[in-house]
Amino acid sequence: NFTNIQETFFDVTGLTEDQRYEFHVIAKNAAGLFSEPSESTGPVTVKDDVETPRIMMDVKFRDVVVVKAGEVLKINADIAGRPLPVVSWTKDGKDIEEKARVEVVSTDNTTTITVKDCIRRDSGQYVLTLQNVAGTRSLAVNCKVLDRPGPPAGPLEITGLTAEKCHLSWAPPQENGGADIDYYIVEKRETSRLAWTLCERELRTTSCKVTRLLKGNEYIFRVMAVNKYGVGESMESVAVKALDPFTVPSPPKSLEITSVTKDSMTLCWARPDSDGGNEISGYVIERREKNSLRWIRVNKKPVYDLRVKSSGLREGCEYEYRVYAENAGGLSLPSETSPLIRAEDPVFLPSPPSKPKIVDSTKSNITIGWTKPLFDGGAHVTGYIVEYKKTDETDWSTAIQNLKGTEYTVTGLTSGSEYVFRVRSTNKVGDSDPSDISEPQVAKEREEEPAFDIDNEMRKTLIVKAGGSFTMTVPFRGKPVPNVMWSKPDTDLHSRASIDTSDHSTSLTIEKATRNDSGKYTLTLQNVLNTATLTLVVKVLDSPGPPSNISVKDVTKESAVLFWDA
Repeated sequence: NFTNIQETFFDVTGLTEDQRYEFHVIAKNAAGLFSEPSESTGPVTVKDDVETPRIMMDVKFRDVVVVKAGEVLKINADIAGRPLPVVSWTKDGKDIEEKARVEVVSTDNTTTITVKDCIRRDSGQYVLTLQNVAGTRSLAVNCKVLDRPGPPAGPLEITGLTAEKCHLSWAPPQENGGADIDYYIVEKRETSRLAWTLCERELRTTSCKVTRLLKGNEYIFRVMAVNKYGVGESMESVAVKALDPFTVPSPPKSLEITSVTKDSMTLCWARPDSDGGNEISGYVIERREKNSLRWIRVNKKPVYDLRVKSSGLREGCEYEYRVYAENAGGLSLPSETSPLIRAEDPVFLPSPPSKPKIVDSTKSNITIGWTKPLFDGGAHVTGYIVEYKKTDETDWSTAIQNLKGTEYTVTGLTSGSEYVFRVRSTNKVGDSDPSDISEPQVAKEREEEPAFDIDNEMRKTLIVKAGGSFTMTVPFRGKPVPNVMWSKPDTDLHSRASIDTSDHSTSLTIEKATRNDSGKYTLTLQNVLNTATLTLVVKVLDSPGPPSNISVKDVTKESAVLFWDA
């Protein structure tokens, strides 16, 4: 196709992308005679030649690059890739902006970043990134600039401020200057003065207590970190005034006495309206016998809860109580004094439980449930008595005594008869009055429409890889227990899948899934009351089948058009 080519190479153009070609060469001499054709190149597919980016960097950049403050940091690399990759440099995850001190120079084969007059903030991770259509390649270089440390990380927090002292805390500097922090220097200054006073000369921790403050004076504090290169920049606090920020709390409220026995009483109270500006550190409780002038402290150590048990009482004696709240400022005024209470065992019956509710029923059993009484009579409820009768009867029958729980199934009932129920609570004194009577309930199988117990996540399309297995488990409810049917268009699930069904759930499992297992699976529940259906969608990811019905049209000496079905 080509003649009179003097060189031993030739650029063939006008080819079609992704087509396969073969080439050979024929030599011609001055006499006009032709040689035999050379061997064929073999089939060659025409497509762009691409190469993922490559970065070639000196091995010294694998370690941390250490530069002294004021020196020049230079990182260079050879680069390659087809097409030529796009070059970008970042530092600590942010694009590098070229400034007077920072210069980035890139050619087709090299890239260099130069940082002049290095300062502490130039420490960090520099990342070179190359990108083209064939991919992306990145390489990180860590740099450390040796300098005095930066300021400690703020804020400089001031806590526990009183008229005489306070507590300072801070975080280590974000920039340590490339060397460990040896210690910190802490200073204070009255805002009315210019001179700083030393508080700590060589502090090894990031907090300290400052004392000898003058009440009412306003202070500023500052902290400086020190490494082997010198004293770093300082961080200053806001101005604060040395004053006690709190008073004593207000008295505790709502003092009540419960759980009275012959030798103890339990006291409960509410927090004061005000803590005086300082956290309450505990409560002090005092008691006094009737006709006595002396108050006796109940607790040796401060009580942190809002209740306490006062033990060691004399049976038959009457006692009154009061409570103090305590903070760093001292004790509050006492609460209101409680009424006189006699130390004796409770003599009260419990209140009845709540009205029983019907939980379940069958032809011969009915299950009821209730909640415990609001008042236990001052003693632990030891059990419950369940009573029942037919609605057309007068006398009540006892189903069980001393029941520990709050739910019970009454058995041996007459099918089709209507019953009502009531419950009594029992403590060591005796039995309570009966509860309110339950709603009437016929002894019969309880009916419930079928329904699915699934969330929105279960309703999403299930994606499975070809060759894998999957299981769809669906919980349900219904009485009588509904019939369960799985179906899928054009598929016999009984032979293709494994189906397992219980009274409350059903599951379908398919092993070695193929794309034919994709589609909609319909689950149907049915009992005498109603029918419920659920559609679950499965998508199996598989390689496509081969195209079909390939045909060739419009054939010329240079081209042909192909058609096929997907």
